[in-house]
Amino acid sequence: MAWHNYKIITLENVKKFDGKSILDCYLGSNICDSERTIIAPEKIQKLENRIGVAWKLKELLNFYIPKNQLKDLIRETLCPSYTACIYAAIDEDDRDGILNISIEGNTVRLEFRHAQPEFFSKEEIERQYGIKVGFQGDWFTIDLRHILRKKGTLNNLPEAELCYELDDSYFEEITEILTKYIKSISEFLNSGGKFAPSGESKAEVVLFKDLNKLYYNETKSSELFLTHGARPITNPHTGNKLELDIQLNITHNDTPIKMAIEIQGRHHYPKEYQNNPKLWESVENKHQTKINWCRENEVIFVWLDWQAFNDVVIKDGTNPRRMNSRIESVKSMIEQIISRCNGEHFYIEIFAENKNLLTFSSEERRPKQFP
Repeated sequence: MAWHNYKIITLENVKKFDGKSILDCYLGSNICDSERTIIAPEKIQKLENRIGVAWKLKELLNFYIPKNQLKDLIRETLCPSYTACIYAAIDEDDRDGILNISIEGNTVRLEFRHAQPEFFSKEEIERQYGIKVGFQGDWFTIDLRHILRKKGTLNNLPEAELCYELDDSYFEEITEILTKYIKSISEFLNSGGKFAPSGESKAEVVLFKDLNKLYYNETKSSELFLTHGARPITNPHTGNKLELDIQLNITHNDTPIKMAIEIQGRHHYPKEYQNNPKLWESVENKHQTKINWCRENEVIFVWLDWQAFNDVVIKDGTNPRRMNSRIESVKSMIEQIISRCNGEHFYIEIFAENKNLLTFSSEERRPKQFP
């Protein structure tokens, strides 16, 4: 994944990244090597404004910011991505953060990383503040535009943009929500509680580390190509970049093999979108774009059900597998993927009929319609 991790220290410096504006960073990056690349300064200005909103919240709530991420400045692309993400943490020891302030398009979205009921009550927030709470992956989200719309001021802003010069009163509700959220998490951690990594992100990390250990140890070669979270695909509907969870290029029996593995959790199943068919259509469009790109580039696309991977590969029965045993399971899984493709097709689905055995299919059997 092509990230730049810039350190923004104060609100006054919010438009400066290591002494350069975001526009300077774009113009000095590889994406400008091509004459076909068009940089839109007005979009970069809007991105800076939205980053300013995120930093305004940081100033109001005294967050610690372990990292700031500005996407797609290094990887060559004909479609620059005007997106960013700021991590908000309680202290310097919290490297993952408790909140993502995600900035994309015209949206500033707060993504609550610990949305357990004891920390974050969706029903209470919607009832008390009249703010719609969304769902992104395994996280609850709040779009700051909903707050401005509720105040009746959204349409008064230039092009409905959020600017960091906004008065503190615009942030009263979200400041209250975040204050309660931070307080409940702080009390939990101060009492000795600990957060364990969970969900697909953990599965991705486990698989990435196991693949690296497995194939690097076998080949001892610098030719191994393995990435986690790279964004090589342009979404034709939006122009944004699409992420592939894991990409693996290896040589198997003297044959080069290219593979993309997507670990799919509950938000890749239509039943989660019964009340929001347009959102499911968007998810499905992204998925189909990834499949098409892989087929065009002769990359094996692997749809790996997260629960199956967790039950069969990460765990042995109900207990976590030892590393050597788990790596052997990963090796067996990769070998079965390759043998079932056999150079004839480039799609594999992996489910589990039970918690002991993975099921492989070259047909698209995954649910696509609402039940």
